[in-house]
Amino acid sequence: MNDIAYIQIVSALRKLRDKGLITELEYRRAKRYYAKATGTSLSIFD
Repeated sequence: MNDIAYIQIVSALRKLRDKGLITELEYRRAKRYYAKATGTSLSIFD
């Protein structure tokens, strides 16, 4: 379940980044934060 939540969060973060609402640095930091918060075992490469 944690992996699914993480994938959904990353998808939303990508949309924000692609629209220019967050920077690449903010995207990377948020992705790292949510990986730890959800306890996922996934590594998503961009």
